[in-house]
Amino acid sequence: MTSSTQAGQLRQAIRKLAAQLPRTAPKRALAQQPFDTLILARSPLYRRSREKFLAQKGTLEPALLSSPRSLSGAILLQNRIQYSPTEAELLWTAQDSRERAERLLELRTFTTSVFHEQSHRLLWPFLPPPALEAESVRRYLNFIESLVVITDMALSDALGPTLARPLYLVGSIYDPGSTARKVARSKSEYRRYLLAAMHATYLNLDLYDPADIERIIPALFGRSSLITRATRRALNLDRQFVLQTNPIWQHRNRKAIEQFFREQDRSTPASRGRLDLPEDPFQHGLSVFWAERWLDEMAIH
Repeated sequence: MTSSTQAGQLRQAIRKLAAQLPRTAPKRALAQQPFDTLILARSPLYRRSREKFLAQKGTLEPALLSSPRSLSGAILLQNRIQYSPTEAELLWTAQDSRERAERLLELRTFTTSVFHEQSHRLLWPFLPPPALEAESVRRYLNFIESLVVITDMALSDALGPTLARPLYLVGSIYDPGSTARKVARSKSEYRRYLLAAMHATYLNLDLYDPADIERIIPALFGRSSLITRATRRALNLDRQFVLQTNPIWQHRNRKAIEQFFREQDRSTPASRGRLDLPEDPFQHGLSVFWAERWLDEMAIH
């Protein structure tokens, strides 16, 4: 896809979203965070995430923040989130056809998915800390990422693809949405879909072969078209993120990660235990237990 085609799609997405912006900003809205007011107005889950993050004394700081910088540093371990206040610039650039495609596409790289970042910060105190061996920490971090990914899925599915896709193109959310929530015959079936997507995402991040994942997930969660969709959705996670961004981040920040978990370990009562996920991909009971608790915590049904 050419840059002009990408920019054209982005322009259309921004214009479509601009027409739906609420006249009055909802409570806890972030000034100039792209389409934050719109998602707050439309999504109870988005509002709940913001409320919980602020309740744990999380801070949201306006800053010039590019995607490469946000994906490389250790700020993920801190109870603060930076975001680029670029909404007005995005709106202006999208409306002015004289602006070059490259400028619009570059501007989009400064959009932070605040919701995604909040999920990460909410999960640090929610889960027990990991066992401190390197392999345990790696599996733990991949598990947390898989929980964040299915939370992104749940948000976009609730918004619906018509709204979620333009928000995804802009970068305000990390998933374009699907019809899985509508296709599911019950809340429990959609919950099972998300759990299957979680475990498939976890195995994907743990660098299992996609063909093995397609064999493991139906063996654990049942054979149905919805479970097949969950598996494929998990495997659609950006390959560069799976093969490079995620493992490189863990390696580059390993000392900060070790220190973070040592401090967390000291401050956690021994009675709470440690979350040490098994190596065997068929032993998914512990991850499903905590995923269920997380979905309940976020009222995702």
